[in-house]
Amino acid sequence: MILVTGAGGFIGRHVVRRLLNHGVIVRAMVHSSNPFETTANLEVVRADIRDDAAVCRAAAGAQAVVHLAAAKADEADSYAVNVGGAEAVIAACRSAGCRRIVNISTQSTRIARRGLYGRTKADADGRFGSSGLDVTTLLLSIVYSDDLQGIFGTLFRIVERSPIIPVFGDGTWVSAPLDADDVAAAVAACLETDTTIGRTYDLGGPDLVTFDELLRVIGRSVGRTPRLIHVPFTVSLLLARVGAAILPRPPITVSNVLGSNQPIVMDSDAPRKDFGFAPVRLEAGIARAARRWAEMRVA
Repeated sequence: MILVTGAGGFIGRHVVRRLLNHGVIVRAMVHSSNPFETTANLEVVRADIRDDAAVCRAAAGAQAVVHLAAAKADEADSYAVNVGGAEAVIAACRSAGCRRIVNISTQSTRIARRGLYGRTKADADGRFGSSGLDVTTLLLSIVYSDDLQGIFGTLFRIVERSPIIPVFGDGTWVSAPLDADDVAAAVAACLETDTTIGRTYDLGGPDLVTFDELLRVIGRSVGRTPRLIHVPFTVSLLLARVGAAILPRPPITVSNVLGSNQPIVMDSDAPRKDFGFAPVRLEAGIARAARRWAEMRVA
């Protein structure tokens, strides 16, 4: 049995589905609503990652944990969720006699000037790394999926509906977008590959694109040519800080601005060599997401 924390998130749902398709018994830990249909080999438990006792109960009997639960939007409880949550998982694994953890993290931990999200996730990764448990950490680039959740769902809607799109920074930041199904495949492969224990991997798609190029790829998939207006980095950072001060959930965070304006060099060879990672090409993945977007609009 494998425990998946943060199973209700859009990546978590893909991971749960992948593991179930591989015949694995899954305990899906969700924070609030249950997005899963009742099925064999799936147990859904509601628990808060900040509740040490609840996490211990969820981990009881697990042979491995996939840790996805995280606060990504610079929330007030980011430290409690990201760092405290890591400590809770580590303690729960020790209590349950479970050594194997696949820890899902972010490329934002690797930039020089980090926001709250990057800082807390880097702290959490360090705690996993020094836990003495059998940990593999995956540092994800930007993730998209055909259910249009997360940042890509937001981008699709903006490109589809807005004649002018503000870009916070100069638009030259390079990422390696990857499909959530490929993240799930990487998780499953790491669980099956002992040589990944103790390793930290950059995980991204095969195509490197600037943020401007990414918006244009999305535009082509929905039949639009987006007009991009670049907001200078310093102005973008100021807007993000003002938004954080006056809005409960601002549309852009300091971490968003910092993360999309600092270069990162990714090692794409190690995942391919170590566990056969073969992600889908960006144009194909985005085209599939666009078809799903069209179906949702019709529905």
